[in-house]
Amino acid sequence: MNDVVAIQMMGLRAMEYLQTLRDEESGQGLVEYGLILGLVSVVAIGSLAAIGANIEGVFENVVDALTPPY
Repeated sequence: MNDVVAIQMMGLRAMEYLQTLRDEESGQGLVEYGLILGLVSVVAIGSLAAIGANIEGVFENVVDALTPPY
């Protein structure tokens, strides 16, 4: 009978621990900062990809202007 009580107590402790983990909010700020960082990275990569073709054209014009006509 003591084994049954011990197993029930372990089950109750496990349930209490899971409820504590569910209600804990200490990692919420870190997750929010991670999401913001991810969004900023996607926007930065997208804008650089869009501007990249224009910058490449400017460098080609500079190279053409500096290259002597042979």
